[in-house]
Amino acid sequence: MTEMSRSVIFEAFDAFPQACAVVDADLRILQTNPALCSLAGRSAKALTGLGFNTFGSTLVLSARACPPAVPSPDCPA
Repeated sequence: MTEMSRSVIFEAFDAFPQACAVVDADLRILQTNPALCSLAGRSAKALTGLGFNTFGSTLVLSARACPPAVPSPDCPA
């Protein structure tokens, strides 16, 4: 992936109006977008490293993992 394509992906991620996070295999937050920070009422720095279980069942239940190459009715491409 070129540096330019990475830049475009991160710009789109930041501009996405829905709350999003990049998480690791243990569901610890690696990166957030501004919409998630607003929803959680915390800064991106404060959210980084936290697990989704930190926020209680509401946020956890609304989070869905969707492989980008496998769209579904619940997670369209």
